[in-house]
Amino acid sequence: MKKTVLSLALALLMLVGLCPRAAADITYTSPGDVELGTPFRYLLATVSAGSTVSASAGTLPPGCSVSTEQGDAGLNIYLGGTPSALGRYDCLVDIGNGNSLLCPINVVMPSLSLSTSPDMVCYPRAAAELSVTAGEIPGAVLSYQWYGSNTPDGGGDLIPFATNPRYLADTSYVGVKYYYCIVTASMGNETHSTVSRRIRVQVEELQVSSISVQSLPAKLEYLQGETLDTTGLSILVTYASGETRVLDKDFGVFPSQLDSVGEQEIQISYMGQSCSFTVKVEPEEELVESIKLKEPPRKLRYEVGEALDTEGLKLLVITNKD
Repeated sequence: MKKTVLSLALALLMLVGLCPRAAADITYTSPGDVELGTPFRYLLATVSAGSTVSASAGTLPPGCSVSTEQGDAGLNIYLGGTPSALGRYDCLVDIGNGNSLLCPINVVMPSLSLSTSPDMVCYPRAAAELSVTAGEIPGAVLSYQWYGSNTPDGGGDLIPFATNPRYLADTSYVGVKYYYCIVTASMGNETHSTVSRRIRVQVEELQVSSISVQSLPAKLEYLQGETLDTTGLSILVTYASGETRVLDKDFGVFPSQLDSVGEQEIQISYMGQSCSFTVKVEPEEELVESIKLKEPPRKLRYEVGEALDTEGLKLLVITNKD
């Protein structure tokens, strides 16, 4: 009876020895997508202590490798590194006794990290430069396209020729507009686009607190009836915010026709504020433009050597004042 029991035990041990070892005691899901140039370390499986682990040549992404570390449950197998080439890889890891692990991994373009210039408030026709800065992706080519919108969300309109990291926003209006940039990274046949946040640009008409003459016009003396020449005239505009601005146009000037002789005050007006300067107006010089005979003299016949008698002669003289 003892011999029979012993024979059965030996037979069972022989049967267990002939069975291949399991591929892994514990396996984990594939890491799936990993980003190009981004370091990672992923636990693939846990196998029996003492297992021989190696990666099949050419199956791992460049820049990656397989490593092991003894854990509480056995030998942990890790896949990690910094992938340096895009593509799909079927990573094959040999774990001894003819067993292996197949781990699909996809190296993809990393997401771009974007930062933008802050929101801004400005006045009409002021320079409003917007910018977007993208994080570097080694080997990738970046392209830019700006869009404009009247709303803080939703769609936007493509701005023609706005294809640089910087864009000078339109400030010819009064109101609010939003701008954003789509940055596209290209590497080989792979592309990845990232949308920046929306930059709010508010253009508002600033309140003018005062104006003053910055520079007088070149001409300050006139003849009566001449038209005011404002060449060289500029004004200093002071806003309620404390900002100042020099203007040489877009303000009102009165009068433009100088008909009054003497010192004449010229009023300048802009955005409800006014200032003035004076010009000197001289009487207009009278110039003869033409002469016509209105009535001949009474005496029209003379002896040789007789003096001319102009009695009765009348002329019609036309001047520049007529």
